[in-house]
Amino acid sequence: TVTPPTTPTEQQITDIFTTILTTTNPISTDDNFFDLGGNSLQAAQVTSLVVQRLRTTVTLRQFYAAPTVLALGRLVDQAGGGVGAGGLAAAPSPDWSPVVPLQEVAGTQPPLFIVHAVSGSAYSYAALARQLGPDQSVYGLEAPGLEEDVVPLDRVVDLAERYVQAVRRTRPNGPYLLSGWSMGGLVAFEMARILTDAGARVDLVLLLDSPVPTGSEPPDTIGTMRQWAVDLAGIVGRPMPDLDFLHPGVDPDILLDELLDALTGAGLVPADVRDDLLRRYRVFSANVRANYRYLPDRVPPVPVHLINAVDSDQDRGWERFLPEVPTREVPGDHYTMWSTENLPVLAAEIRRELDAARARRGIGDAGH
Repeated sequence: TVTPPTTPTEQQITDIFTTILTTTNPISTDDNFFDLGGNSLQAAQVTSLVVQRLRTTVTLRQFYAAPTVLALGRLVDQAGGGVGAGGLAAAPSPDWSPVVPLQEVAGTQPPLFIVHAVSGSAYSYAALARQLGPDQSVYGLEAPGLEEDVVPLDRVVDLAERYVQAVRRTRPNGPYLLSGWSMGGLVAFEMARILTDAGARVDLVLLLDSPVPTGSEPPDTIGTMRQWAVDLAGIVGRPMPDLDFLHPGVDPDILLDELLDALTGAGLVPADVRDDLLRRYRVFSANVRANYRYLPDRVPPVPVHLINAVDSDQDRGWERFLPEVPTREVPGDHYTMWSTENLPVLAAEIRRELDAARARRGIGDAGH
């Protein structure tokens, strides 16, 4: 049943969703933007159009927490914005934290903390969180620099230390359940080492199609730009544009401008969020350096399990660090494992791992 908008604010947000998602299907006010196929770049478009049409500044993380027409409309109205508003309003926002609440539920089950991939964004996990069951709290971890003008961190150890501090503010005591897709798995792995060194209990590190650490030299600027285009094409599910213009000897700022034009022309990124894209590239570039250079000092004494995409081209070989690595496979490649068709299978495997972790340690509903 489609619930239609009942206020001018809701009507405007419905129109924004329809425009950005390019859908002809009716959108219900309780439909989740990410369940409808929205991604983080499109979410940035939503917040940009909310500023233009409803005169209200809403951050991406606020939109993650209010991703329906109804919830976002309430946020806009509470801030004093809306249709016909005069000055620019701003939805109240707490101090920035890398922890992004994706699903918060009452109960004693330990929450899942899941680290961003190389993009730095936690949006990939928004739809996943709702498929892990109504009793499972899920918090994403988002890279510094995506929403605020700070220098991104480019070492896995530094990211892990920052995230452990934030996680312990959210949940002071264990047990902890950690996960991460791609590069995020490396950060979760390092977080487990830091937490166990501090005497905390980690019941699971779940690596989602994460490459084995190599401690290698990262690509140069042109190589990083090419990887960014590959990543965006994989996320959006469209072909890459011709990147023959990327060659040495040209000012990197000029190359980045040309790259953004090519990505926009290929439909991989929207045209109206250029400042957001520049921040995203800086974060991506820092994360690429962190990903390549990371080599763990030692293995944390915790269960480390893998879920790999069957058609992925990620580097395998975790046996180099872990003599036994329980591994499951899910349909898709590194990107399509998150598609609408494949996500239920991935979510079921993650849920099975979470249930098994609780059973191993007798957590149940008792909590600790």
